[in-house]
Amino acid sequence: MPESACLTLACRFRLQNNQCSTLVQEKIRVALGERIRALRKAAGFSQESFADRVGIHRTYGGELERGEANVTLENLVKVASTLGITLSELFHGVEERAESVTRAPLTRARRNRAG
Repeated sequence: MPESACLTLACRFRLQNNQCSTLVQEKIRVALGERIRALRKAAGFSQESFADRVGIHRTYGGELERGEANVTLENLVKVASTLGITLSELFHGVEERAESVTRAPLTRARRNRAG
């Protein structure tokens, strides 16, 4: 199955056995991070002030925006609340954006192996 078809299916949670490839998951994380960054900037927050308001460490906030870290539901709720939006609004357009992501994030594990 082509990766683009896999991504479309993964975003709709219809992959066989409810699993999706690591690459698809990474693309979704990157797309969500890009969405969080765009909304943060539009709201006028710096990375540091946003992280403080959300209640996360600033470096973790950067990792989220780059798609390098898995984010918990609890932190997604905090992010949306800080931005004054719903979770639905937070995820708006993430599926479509994920389909066009061309890079995979450099996760902590990959950084440790590389350096």
